[in-house]
Amino acid sequence: MLGLMGLVFLVLILGGFGFFIVAIYLQVKGRLGRAYVPNPAARSFYLEGFAIYFVLFILGFGLIRRYFGLMSLQWEWLALVIIPIVMLWLRWNGVPIAEQRTAFGWHKGKGWLREAGAGIAGYLAGIVVVMAGFVVTYFLMKRTGISPQHPLVQMLQGSRWHVLGLYLLVSVFAPLMEETMFRGALFHHLRSRWGWAISAPIVAFVFAIIHPQGWVAVPVLGSIAIVLAALREWRGSLIAPMVAHACNNFIVLTLALAVLR
Repeated sequence: MLGLMGLVFLVLILGGFGFFIVAIYLQVKGRLGRAYVPNPAARSFYLEGFAIYFVLFILGFGLIRRYFGLMSLQWEWLALVIIPIVMLWLRWNGVPIAEQRTAFGWHKGKGWLREAGAGIAGYLAGIVVVMAGFVVTYFLMKRTGISPQHPLVQMLQGSRWHVLGLYLLVSVFAPLMEETMFRGALFHHLRSRWGWAISAPIVAFVFAIIHPQGWVAVPVLGSIAIVLAALREWRGSLIAPMVAHACNNFIVLTLALAVLR
């Protein structure tokens, strides 16, 4: 099993380099446009919406779950109610639903299948960037002796239904929630004020630092976030970043299961 996973991983890396080279070529030729259009007139309501998400999910929801002992994975899905809460806050402040959909990237772009395909291609090209982040994290681990670990590692044992729940959590829930808030609300707020080269790293750092793996994992998590921000800039729609996010989490969970179970 591990040999097969190693072969798959090698193929992904080699394919990633191929897609990365193609992406660089297309960029040099000017054939990779930017579908995302920043809105310089955007107000601070999207930053406030992100702050609502941060307080409710990162602080409030987590504390409530721990206090009442609601540790089952099924409770995590209740956090999705935060998205309509943020949207209601925006609407209450006079932001039309149509404007919200554009800001969040909640639209089909050039078509669901085309956007999903762009997400897969973008993820493969971005593997080169992610590998660079992983190398930095690896050297930090060797230097400090700290090994980043996600709490989900403690949940890898269980029935097939439990494992299916894990896959749904990391491949559906996380991309939907995190892309809406990070590459949606927060990125849109920053991008309306600064260029991509400033906005993307800020979002990437915030994205990486709030994850529970610890500070040594910031380079690899931040590199993933940079790729996702590049996809948002390229496609405009959140479909591509969500698909890429789902692909990454699916692969990481599969590798973890193959190694640790």
